[in-house]
Amino acid sequence: MASDTSALDAVRPAKEAETVTCPGCHRECTRPGGPIHTYGCAPCKRIYPQVLLKAACDPFDYALKLRTGEVIRFYEAHIHGDHVTLSGQTNNYEAPVEGLQFACPRGVDVRIADIVWCADAPEGS
Repeated sequence: MASDTSALDAVRPAKEAETVTCPGCHRECTRPGGPIHTYGCAPCKRIYPQVLLKAACDPFDYALKLRTGEVIRFYEAHIHGDHVTLSGQTNNYEAPVEGLQFACPRGVDVRIADIVWCADAPEGS
């Protein structure tokens, strides 16, 4: 009888469930154990794109497209209600949020309802 667990998962110890702060609502929630990381509580997973929740927990290379057509590259996100602040890798002019007319070295606030898509590692990792 075949196992549902892949060979790689069989050699990795299972992660325990842990209590974390949800990046969407900023309340404590339980992240399930297992090999796959998920971000956010159940209600926030229905509201926010999973990649946006991940960007609020794990600074890396991300991109999103706005309904008005702009594609924005960013390093991290901070969700606050109906908006998200997108930031570049540093708070100086060397690594601004990319894709906008202005450098926005301190980040840019975007209305979440205007996001068409989000991508984690848009050019690969």
